[in-house]
Amino acid sequence: MKDYYAILGVVRDSSIRQIKQTYKKLAKEWHPDLHPNDPGCRTKIQEINEAYEVLRDPQKRRAYDRRFEGERISRIQTSGFHSGDPEDPFLSYFLRMNEILRKRTEK
Repeated sequence: MKDYYAILGVVRDSSIRQIKQTYKKLAKEWHPDLHPNDPGCRTKIQEINEAYEVLRDPQKRRAYDRRFEGERISRIQTSGFHSGDPEDPFLSYFLRMNEILRKRTEK
């Protein structure tokens, strides 16, 4: 899964206003008309637009954050860094913190 926050260069708790400002700056910088001979520019602007379309909409953003966090936790569980046991104190702490953060963003 693409990290839309990294694509736009913003942190996860950025406001919609900050996301919009960053998007406008990147859209101007990577606009295909400014780079007519750069085929990678079209790909980059498509990624920027895709990221902005998700992160600017509060519902899409919450759904994305839940999916992204779920995949991250799944990768941690299968990586062998811990047992994957839900009673593991390390994992339990991060799962609780994730739940607290998710509830805060839903308000």
